[in-house]
Amino acid sequence: FVNVSDRAGDYALASLFFGLGWLFRETVVMLAPVYLALWFQAGGWRRPKLFWAVPPGLMVLLGEMLLYQVTAHNWHYRFDAILDTKTQMLEDMASDASFLFTPLVQLVTSHELGLFLMASIIVAVVSYRRLPTALVLWLLVGFVWFSWGTTNPAGWIPMQRDPRYLSVLTIPCVTLLAVWLVNVRQTFWRRAVIGMLMASGILCAMLDVGRVKLSAHRRFAATEYNQSATALEPFVYFGVRATQNFSPAAARFACASDQGRITTARNIHHLPGVWLAASGEVRYLVFSAQTQPEKWQAKNKEGWRQVAVIRGEKVAARELARKLLAKLGAPDAVVSPTADLIVLENPNFTLKKHGTI
Repeated sequence: FVNVSDRAGDYALASLFFGLGWLFRETVVMLAPVYLALWFQAGGWRRPKLFWAVPPGLMVLLGEMLLYQVTAHNWHYRFDAILDTKTQMLEDMASDASFLFTPLVQLVTSHELGLFLMASIIVAVVSYRRLPTALVLWLLVGFVWFSWGTTNPAGWIPMQRDPRYLSVLTIPCVTLLAVWLVNVRQTFWRRAVIGMLMASGILCAMLDVGRVKLSAHRRFAATEYNQSATALEPFVYFGVRATQNFSPAAARFACASDQGRITTARNIHHLPGVWLAASGEVRYLVFSAQTQPEKWQAKNKEGWRQVAVIRGEKVAARELARKLLAKLGAPDAVVSPTADLIVLENPNFTLKKHGTI
């Protein structure tokens, strides 16, 4: 919200786009600490025209509240929805995430981040006096907040399992690296940073979980459980179903909680060849063991029996990373060497009740 030219129109425009960002996704407020850091650095409190950063965004918010009041008779519907996600988010985030290690592991195991982010952070810390201050603050404050700050105002819930949210840091990352590489005079450091960038792609190819997930799905497709009586827990499988030999031709999904994400559950029927069933209507339910332990463990308590574990390809680099991090105190789930699938059997399933499969 701080503009060097100090024009009221630019403040208002920034506020308007911030409000529009809220309409698209409320996590735009995650940028607030970055804005505050930039505002403080630029002495924003001495700029009276900063007042114009408030009305446009506020008008967008009030317009949305009015719309909900007219259509749903509940002006605070959006806020209720945000606060109501606290319990489910706590369950999902607490299952296999480590507050300290998961964001750090993502630096080398996620194709969405990679070592270019690590190289950018090192450059920003070591050479912050010679780099654009706004970009340095954007990167450092943003990384700390997006990794360990809360995503829900009703509870401290870090966004550790979603590295895609850190993609907003790509802009300061590549800009800082470009500025630094252009101006650095020491050949050693130039080569060191370029080497880190090259190593980033190699490590991501060796460590990224996508490779082991695909191998588990290929093995599942060759088992006796690949049948019409089997349903997949949906939110893990959309990216792989088109490339795997699933039977029948129409992919069958079931939400373990029989709720899932409401928007996905409502729209899944519109996808060609896909349909959604309640978990109680299927004989077998397939989960991703590492990413959804809280869901399949809940099914175990309901009497569902684990009948198979389908192992993904074991990657030596991920196993080495797991051992190194374990010595530092990280839980095994932070970097699993494989991506396994768990097959549970419905204890109440009968052909007479559900018809011939």
